[in-house]
Amino acid sequence: MTKLEDLKAASDAAEAAYNAALAAYTASAVAYAAAEDAYADARYAAEADSDLTPADAAVLSYLRGQVDRLQDERWRANAPPSIANELQIAMRDLKRFTSEKREQGFNI
Repeated sequence: MTKLEDLKAASDAAEAAYNAALAAYTASAVAYAAAEDAYADARYAAEADSDLTPADAAVLSYLRGQVDRLQDERWRANAPPSIANELQIAMRDLKRFTSEKREQGFNI
């Protein structure tokens, strides 16, 4: 076998190995994309029944904001003496709201 024939055989073998690797990669990429799509579809279906109405989402956002604000305000030097009570009330209201929504089947 000549040197040129050796190079041709090595080139053919490398091309065959490359094509096999490319086919395996393509198959795994397709399988991964299909699995990712199935996961997204399942997640969307699970969350579709648990989406809050815009009004409930606004109430939830407000209650969470109240708790966050009062927790931060509690540590100020000039915080009012009633801050601990206000925080407890806000936390109670948030817990009640989220508990009621969870009982109704919402995922909060």
